Amino acid sequence: MIAVAVNGVIGGWGPTFASTVEHVSNFWTLIPDSLLRDGRNELELYEISGPVGDVTLSPVPMRDP
Repeated sequence: MIAVAVNGVIGGWGPTFASTVEHVSNFWTLIPDSLLRDGRNELELYEISGPVGDVTLSPVPMRDP
C-alpha cells in the first residue's frame, strides 16, 4: 500500500499493482481538493506496512519531474 501526503497531510492511499515494465509498481489514488493550494504543492509518498493499529509509514524516494 502507498500513502500520498500533500503539503504535509496524508490525503490518499491505495494498493500498488505491477507494471509492464520490470521492477516498477504503479498506484492511483484520489486526494481532496481542499489539500491543494495555489502555486506549488509538496507531494510525498510513503509505503504503508505493519498490522492494523500499528502501521508504519516509510518514505518512498521520488524524482523531480
